[in-house]
Amino acid sequence: MQGLADATTALITDLAGLKHLNISEDDLSVMRFSDYGVNLYGHALVTTSEFAAKNPDVVKKVVKGVAEALKASIANPDLAIAAIKKRDPLVDEALERHRLDLVIKNAIVTNHVKKAGLSAVDMDRMKNTIDIVTATFKTPSVEARSIYHSEYLPPRSELMLP
Repeated sequence: MQGLADATTALITDLAGLKHLNISEDDLSVMRFSDYGVNLYGHALVTTSEFAAKNPDVVKKVVKGVAEALKASIANPDLAIAAIKKRDPLVDEALERHRLDLVIKNAIVTNHVKKAGLSAVDMDRMKNTIDIVTATFKTPSVEARSIYHSEYLPPRSELMLP
C-alpha cells in the first residue's frame, strides 16, 4: 500500500487478498453500492438470442447446471474449493475459500434469494439496472423482458435454497 488514496472501488471478493498486503478487513470501511440506493444486478449467464432459439435445451441445461453448482457450493464450500484445487493445484485453498465465503454471503445468499430462490429477477430492479447502465454509458435502452428470459429456468422449487 502506497497510501496515495483514501478510497477505492473493488469487488467484495477482493477483500480476501488483503491479508497478503498486511491489511485487515477491520482496517476498512466497506460501503456497498446497494446500501446507498444503487441496487443493481451484476452477474448473469449470457448467450445470443439466436443460439438460445436454436438450442433451448442446451440453455436450459446450462442454467440448471449453474443453479445446481451454486447450491452445492453453498451447501459444501470445501467441496467446491477441492474441485478448483483439482483443476489448478497451485491455488491457495484458504484464500479461495475466503473469496467463496465472501461471495456467498454478500452476493448470492441475499434476503431476496432466501425468499424467492436463485434467479428470481425483480423486473423493477432489472429496469433500474438497465436505466442506470444506459444513462451512464449513453447506450440505447432495452426492455427488461428482452434480456431476461425466465422460460429457461428450472422449476422454482429447484432454485430455492435448502
